Formats: sequence, C-alpha cells, structure tokens
Amino acid sequence: MANLLITGGFGFIGSHLCITLLESNHNIIVLDSYINSSKNVLRRLEKIFKNSNINFLERLITYEGDIRNFEMMNNVFFKAIDNGNPIDGVIHLAG
Repeated sequence: MANLLITGGFGFIGSHLCITLLESNHNIIVLDSYINSSKNVLRRLEKIFKNSNINFLERLITYEGDIRNFEMMNNVFFKAIDNGNPIDGVIHLAG
C-alpha cells in the first residue's frame, strides 16, 4: 500500500484514477483547485464505494489549492510526514 499524492485528482481522469487506486488499497491525497473539476466527485465516490468493503474516507485526504503555491505544497508533504504516512509518489494530472 502506497501513499500517493494526486494533483488534479478530481478531474475526469483523476477521479477515475482515484477509484482504481482506492480499490488497489492505496492511500491517496488529492490536491485540486476545482477550476476544471467538481467537488461533487466526493459524493460520487461515496456512491461508488457504498456497497463495498472499502471505507474510502479513511484512505482519502483532500486539499483545495493550486500546485503553484509553494508554501501549500510544502505543507501537504510535511503534514503527510507528521501523520506518519509520508508521500511515496506523485501522479501529476493538474493542468
């Protein structure tokens, strides 16, 4: 199980990737500015995982922000370290 940061994780491709990663037992951190995506993705994920044994809310952390904000990006990485789940990899889908 890896701890992965997905930038742009609530866009079309990112949301589908999140489903696959959660089904594969990974912990994910989604960072999205919601410029080309929707906050409704969380409700859709809830519907998708409603009848499964996957509690996606335990393995999903979300941040609203822009990847160009250096201080925010640092905080995301340091918070993951502080929580005992350092980020193992980044999948960059933000435009």
